[in-house]
Amino acid sequence: MDMEEFQDDKDSTETCFKLDCEHAFHTKCIVMCLLKSKHSCPLCNKEKEPKEELEIVGLARKLCTEALRDPEISVIRHELYETLSDYQENLRQHKKRCLEAVQAITKEMKITEYRSHLLYTIGLLKRKIKSKVTEMGPKYVGAALFKENRWDTSLVEKLILPLYASRKWRFYRLKHPRFYCDIIKTARNK
Repeated sequence: MDMEEFQDDKDSTETCFKLDCEHAFHTKCIVMCLLKSKHSCPLCNKEKEPKEELEIVGLARKLCTEALRDPEISVIRHELYETLSDYQENLRQHKKRCLEAVQAITKEMKITEYRSHLLYTIGLLKRKIKSKVTEMGPKYVGAALFKENRWDTSLVEKLILPLYASRKWRFYRLKHPRFYCDIIKTARNK
């Protein structure tokens, strides 16, 4: 609604707020809209033709590039790019060294062998339960395969392998190991 149209000279009321462009909106509505639309009036922004918007963007870019041509800013920007390049190179080296260290520890502790044996034992147990349940009859097969929802673990896995059922994500990580260091977190903590 337009405040001028209704001859209301107030800036706002208890439930409405008038913007600088003389358009008024409910306070809750305009707050949400301004947050989502980069603080521009929904009516004025829609009335602009694409040509006008392009001219505004072009003018803004032109003014920014003029400001960036300042020699002091150019020197600082160049230093920023060099620093960023050095930082990225150091991160790559850090990641490579972490990976090498983790691989050496993994090989030394025989993690891969333990993981393989654990997964083999889980598979063997599941196959044995499946064959035994099949021998006993269809009721037992249905009970063994029963899940409370489609994302849940089967009842057999819950009863026989409670550790597996409650910590399935850990076993997933065992099946799909990714030994890595979280470089970003370590960099942020320093």
